[in-house]
Amino acid sequence: LFHAEDIPAQLEPAGDPDSVIIPGIGDQPDLAIAEQRGKTTFFVMVGVADFGSDEGKRVNRALNRWTLPEGTEGYIVFDAAGFGFLAEKSQKYMKEFSAEARYPMYGDFEGTFRETFKLAAGHHGLVVLGPDGEVKLRKSGGIQDDAELEALRVMVGAEEPPVGPEVPDFELGPLSDEACAAKPCALVFLG
Repeated sequence: LFHAEDIPAQLEPAGDPDSVIIPGIGDQPDLAIAEQRGKTTFFVMVGVADFGSDEGKRVNRALNRWTLPEGTEGYIVFDAAGFGFLAEKSQKYMKEFSAEARYPMYGDFEGTFRETFKLAAGHHGLVVLGPDGEVKLRKSGGIQDDAELEALRVMVGAEEPPVGPEVPDFELGPLSDEACAAKPCALVFLG
């Protein structure tokens, strides 16, 4: 349950994406991949064994930063195969985590997603399906290469967000725009 498989040089052929249905968390609808037809859809797979790993950090940051066009959707699939006995308790925490995430999160307690797409256990996984339901990309182990990340951006039709405005002049206690030019500063406003 907590081990990482070796990532093969070539992943085995994927099964039928339309066969994948992952039950929703609480009142969340089931994730039936066949119902994604007509959209470009990406799925980020995470699991217990890859927590703390940086292998998916770069692609996750990009997918959270990019502006997606209408007709492109994303989902997080938590590979919880073997943890069915903890499903009720795990779903509580996943529901709370999902409320903080940009994309809906689903818990796959049967390992259906990983097995269908033949992704290596214990590693960050990424699957992109085209509007026709065909697999456009399957990747285990994250993306580190600039060209590969750019190809993903183009594949999902995403754009980098525009650069925001310059920081205005400010002064708050010992912090000011001048003081924060020399070092990073963070202002947090709590309600």
